[in-house]
Amino acid sequence: MNITEPRIERYLEQTRIPLRLACTEASDWPVVLSLWFLYENGRIYCATRHDARVATYLRECPRCGFEIAGDEPPYCGIRGQGDVQIDPSIGGDVLERLLVRYLGS
Repeated sequence: MNITEPRIERYLEQTRIPLRLACTEASDWPVVLSLWFLYENGRIYCATRHDARVATYLRECPRCGFEIAGDEPPYCGIRGQGDVQIDPSIGGDVLERLLVRYLGS
């Protein structure tokens, strides 16, 4: 997903809550789960283990929905749909940046 509106970009850069990801499992049932996210260069990055169920689901069907929104007033956030691209070659780097973003070290 490419995002260019400055207000949305600021929100994604400053928000430190998990992204809610919706995808479809092998039995065609929807699944919603939370992942840490990182926004850079108009794209949203997440990391998970290669053998995680969500990675398997997304390899089988890369279409997803997502929401990044807080649970307390004032309610605001973004939601959308996209096609996932899985790139194991950057997984370690993304995970490292996610740890710094969410844990500070």
